[in-house]
Amino acid sequence: MTPRLAHALLCGFLAVAVPGAGLAQTAPPPAKPAAIRGRITAAETGRPLRRAQISIAGFGLGAGERRTTSTNLRGEYELRDLPAGRYTISVTRSGYLAWEYGRRAPGEPGKTLQVDEGAILEKIDLAMPRAGIITGRVIDETGEPVPGVNVWIMRSEFYRGRRKLVPATSSAQSDDTGHYRASGLQPGSYLAVAMLRETWVAGGEKKQVFGYAPTFFPSTATAAEAQRVSLAAGKEVSNIDIALVAMPAATISGTAARADGTPLDAGSVSLQHNITGPSGSSFNSVGSARTDPDGSWRFRDVAPGEYEVSISTTNREGIRETADTTVIVSGVDIDGVSLVAEGPVTLSGSLVTDDGTPLPAGSARPRVVADSLTPGRRPTMIVTGDDNGMVSSSGAFSHKTTRGPAVIQVWPLPAGWAVKSVEIGGREAVDNVIDIKGGPALDGMKVVVTNRFPALTGRIVDDKGADTEGIVVLFPADEARWLGMSDNVRHARTDQTGLFRLATVPPGDYLAVALETMQPWQATDPEFLATLKKAASPVTVREGQPPQLTLKIRP
Repeated sequence: MTPRLAHALLCGFLAVAVPGAGLAQTAPPPAKPAAIRGRITAAETGRPLRRAQISIAGFGLGAGERRTTSTNLRGEYELRDLPAGRYTISVTRSGYLAWEYGRRAPGEPGKTLQVDEGAILEKIDLAMPRAGIITGRVIDETGEPVPGVNVWIMRSEFYRGRRKLVPATSSAQSDDTGHYRASGLQPGSYLAVAMLRETWVAGGEKKQVFGYAPTFFPSTATAAEAQRVSLAAGKEVSNIDIALVAMPAATISGTAARADGTPLDAGSVSLQHNITGPSGSSFNSVGSARTDPDGSWRFRDVAPGEYEVSISTTNREGIRETADTTVIVSGVDIDGVSLVAEGPVTLSGSLVTDDGTPLPAGSARPRVVADSLTPGRRPTMIVTGDDNGMVSSSGAFSHKTTRGPAVIQVWPLPAGWAVKSVEIGGREAVDNVIDIKGGPALDGMKVVVTNRFPALTGRIVDDKGADTEGIVVLFPADEARWLGMSDNVRHARTDQTGLFRLATVPPGDYLAVALETMQPWQATDPEFLATLKKAASPVTVREGQPPQLTLKIRP
């Protein structure tokens, strides 16, 4: 018997023989915090940028948590006391494009940073390009300057289920000389559109009310006839002057009814002008009208443009009922707009894990939500209160939402967890998408979450087989599953180790393709995915079998 074994047996004997004694427990050492240090500079000149705001987020911090700091006079920053994890680092500063670590071109995804326990990562530097600027004047049909006009710089993207013009930045407003200045723009091709809601009465024998249509540069009310503005990185394009197009104002009229079909008497109808997009949204009230006893309502002298007409009322049971529709005014009266209010649909059921165990201790309390898939519909808050959709300690939830197709989501979930299935009446919903319709309640929903979905990892190589940077796009082999609002289509950049990683990929048949660069919104565009399909590689993901890929950059 060796001395070490004899010592171990003696220690074990003493631990059992001594009354009241237990085996000694050695507490695990505390995790060593990590740190990230770097420098922020101007890409054009290389000079340090002070007061730049640094933000870090990702797996390692709590769900939705961010750590922030700012740079000193030398452009230096430090993020301390970080747990191990995978992070993205972003930086903002006035006059420069918002940037992410590892980003090589404006708009493309940044690079994920793998941070190990106790690691000190040095020289995590970011060079910020200057933002572009578009300037010009807004004038009327006689050439006179028009102050107070909102000018939006727009671009075409696939957003919320359809291709549309979305704002690239917040609007600029013309001053008393008619000049406007739109800043914070990345390089690209844009449309400039001027919007003014004012109306006026034209003289003559028959007086008529006029307004200005949303007018694209140089002077057209139609986007298809507009002249595009090309903007290079960090440059200013001037003299983008817009001559407003006048059109007759119009009347919008219709009826409003409650959910039971009775006219909405003395109710309120709202008229809004909304601009929505992934980079920001603007919701502006244009006016309101009261309904007559028969539910009829009317808006007079409405300037040309696209509007949302909506009603909101409370029924006898105290339940809020809403309705909305979109109308486009182009100089002709619009009659017969019907608004029939609907109450919320209550989705109720239980949230469970696939193996019956509880979610990790200390994780945030999750919420079950239904995210609308109706093309062009903006999220409608028909129910207030922080407990809407919140999951109780027993796993029960109740979520009030609107009718229509929606994808069921759970957030926040701990790192490594995802929604596995959504069941209603014993039937599993494809891609967790349900069509919410029928009565006021949909009971018995079962939402199953799992931590068993594998992570897809791999590397990207060039024509010679050498590791290279790039972006991998993973999308279903079945085109019918290319839903713009679901998580079916995923993308990831290679990290500082040269690998890419897509976490919690549901089992199934996919196509994968490696690209040198792309814009994140393109991953939701079915037309873009169709161009990738022929060059993509088939991938089958199975639970418990993490796939590893080597992909060549697509030319």
